[in-house]
Amino acid sequence: MGMDEHTRSRIFEPFFTTKGIGEGTGLGLAMVYGIVNNHHGIIEVESEPGYGTTFRLYLPGLQDAPVIDEAFDIKKRSPSLVHPKASILLVEDERLMVNLLMMSLTRVG
Repeated sequence: MGMDEHTRSRIFEPFFTTKGIGEGTGLGLAMVYGIVNNHHGIIEVESEPGYGTTFRLYLPGLQDAPVIDEAFDIKKRSPSLVHPKASILLVEDERLMVNLLMMSLTRVG
C-alpha cells in the first residue's frame, strides 16, 4: 500500500510497527537492516502511499565464492564453510520450506 515519509523514516527502528496490538512485533525490518549492515550492504527503500513499496538490498560479492560440484558436496571444495560448533537458526513458517532447507543444510554439513 505504500508509506508516507514519516512512517518510512522509522521502518528500521526495533519494535516500530504500523500493525495493531497483537498483529506483529515490528522486528522484521530491524533484523533485515542489522543483517544487511553486518555484511556491509545497503538497503534502498522507495515508497509512495497508494502505489506500494520497493526494497532493494545490495550485498558485496564474494572474491572466492565456493564451488558446488554436481554431487552438491561443498565440504570437499571448501572445508572452511563447515565448522563443527556452528549453529544455524532457521526461521520459516512454511513446513515444506523448513524441510527443504534442513535437508539442503544437512547435505552441506
